[in-house]
Amino acid sequence: MKEAYYRLKNEYFVHDLSVSYTLKTDDITKGAKPQGTPYLSRKGGFDENGANAETESRLSVCEKYGGYLVELKTTSDKLSEFGLNLPLKFMGKKNCGGWKKQYLFNSPYNSGDNKHIFCYLTNPEGKNLLILSLKECDGWKMDYSLFSGGQYFDNLKFLASFDKAYRGSGNKRLRLLILPVASYTEALKRTAELKRLPVACYERSYVRLGDKLKIDVIGDFDFVRIGRKKFYNEGGFVYVMPDKEGLLPAVPYKGRKKGLDCVIFAYKSIGGLFEKSMYSVSEKDLATGDGNLCEWQCHISAVLRYMQRYGSKPALVKKVKKELAVITERDENKAKDRQTIFYKAREGYPAYNVFNSNRVQEQFFGIGILLDAFKAFKTRKYLDYAIRATDSVLKNHQAKNGAIETFMEWSETTEDYTTVCCLIIPVTELAAFLKDKMPEKSERYYKAAEKMARHVYDRGISFPTETLVQSEAEPFIEEGSMSCSALTLLYYCANVERKEEYIARAKEILDIHDSWVVKTHKAPMFFSSLRWWETKWEGDKDGNALCMGHAWTIWRAEADYWYYVLTGDKVYLEKSKNGFMSNFSKIDRRGRSYACYQPDYITGGGFTNRCEDVDFRIVNGFPRQTDSGLSRYVWSRACGSLFGNEEPDEIFD
Repeated sequence: MKEAYYRLKNEYFVHDLSVSYTLKTDDITKGAKPQGTPYLSRKGGFDENGANAETESRLSVCEKYGGYLVELKTTSDKLSEFGLNLPLKFMGKKNCGGWKKQYLFNSPYNSGDNKHIFCYLTNPEGKNLLILSLKECDGWKMDYSLFSGGQYFDNLKFLASFDKAYRGSGNKRLRLLILPVASYTEALKRTAELKRLPVACYERSYVRLGDKLKIDVIGDFDFVRIGRKKFYNEGGFVYVMPDKEGLLPAVPYKGRKKGLDCVIFAYKSIGGLFEKSMYSVSEKDLATGDGNLCEWQCHISAVLRYMQRYGSKPALVKKVKKELAVITERDENKAKDRQTIFYKAREGYPAYNVFNSNRVQEQFFGIGILLDAFKAFKTRKYLDYAIRATDSVLKNHQAKNGAIETFMEWSETTEDYTTVCCLIIPVTELAAFLKDKMPEKSERYYKAAEKMARHVYDRGISFPTETLVQSEAEPFIEEGSMSCSALTLLYYCANVERKEEYIARAKEILDIHDSWVVKTHKAPMFFSSLRWWETKWEGDKDGNALCMGHAWTIWRAEADYWYYVLTGDKVYLEKSKNGFMSNFSKIDRRGRSYACYQPDYITGGGFTNRCEDVDFRIVNGFPRQTDSGLSRYVWSRACGSLFGNEEPDEIFD
């Protein structure tokens, strides 16, 4: 064991493996709660023989199946949680060769019956990793960093048994294979071989009712079942025709043996979903957020763009007029923090700046809302506000090099926010709208966009973002800034001026960003971007937790779309459609949506510092709280890119 263990450790881990456990006498639901996790497990090390006395457990490691077979057993009856700490070389760990050589917790998978679990970890250099449970276990738990708002992956636990607070099974044995793989497809093939079971997958996650969808199956199988319908093997694949809407497991069978399912999204009409999604915007949902013009007011532009396409609807007008009145409020006593764009200069803030906020993306999103409001209602006030707010933000926040900069109190520094939420989009949209109406103003905005794009190009492979200053880890590499860097360059090339060097740089960034694109064949996860900190503010506010199908996935999906427009590469059109569908697939039959899909079994527990405030439940799905703000971002950007002048259903045929 020793030689194999040390090779395993040196290759993949920053510390020794250890037992993660709690005792039956422990009560993790009471006491002080740390940041990023609902509780802290006990931890036990192994002696030179692989034994741990406290838990009466033994670890064994051997090289097998082209990787490392890791087994952990216990004979103790005193344990509640029982499993293994895997302190992997996650991105951000110090002294591990830099971020391109480190791992991202990219694509976890569990079957519908939870009998099959694996995790696929990506590496920007392509040295990816499969961690496959060869024996039934309760699941995994990610320990997010106890610093920097949990913005780093710290430690992965594979748990034979969850703690009793999560109704753990009491399993006493864990059997894992840690295996290097070149791709997610190879991971699926090895899983099928080692499990001796068929594995279902696809290249497209969605299907319109009445149409056929191809599902590939790795390994020998007889049929794929969706609900009560069986679709028989046609030579390593099937064509399925679901008969109902929603997220549907597609389960492959060999005889009576059930394989590893995938989850597809079936719908009647994307246009119909658009309509229902607008009418289902709920004040009750919106009241769960802080109302800021970025994350929490995305429904306004979505509703306005819906009406631009399909005409004004009284019920929808009512949904946005109140918010537009708040944005343009002129009474300082009624102005709302982070929502009003106030027309007068105030101490610390220029005129036409977001009220009591230097979070500059809120201003840019507000500009987009106001332009959409003018297009929908033709009320001059909205266009005047959009222009004055744009003049203000460019005068006060655009540096000579083109960067959009802002001073943030938490870091006490001036930071580059150019690619925080892709700020070039509203500037370019306003420039295009004013081209024939106010040509001088339009030209100024085009110049501002040109400088922004040039700055992003000159910045190279650098992705500054909204984060906290800390010394515990390497600087944070954030996928949103990365995808927005590519989107900034491609959006500029498609909508202002084509520059081949920008397109080439964007492609370079997209290739790197592929390590942050999720591969799991569950529709809200498939082609989602990898994020995990927004769940502290969104959904049930119980993060940190992976937030799949998050609205900011659309930055990558839209970048893929513009790359297709500029190059004609249809592979990127398909990527874009799957990315958009990660968001559409969160919408139910009534039009209600969710901020994200959370594959974590055990989420971080939110901001509270009391365990008594935590909801100790297994999540592994949608939050309980629906969302009406950020979840509508997908529609406004689909209207601004993928939909073009076509009907939505024509795009996805």
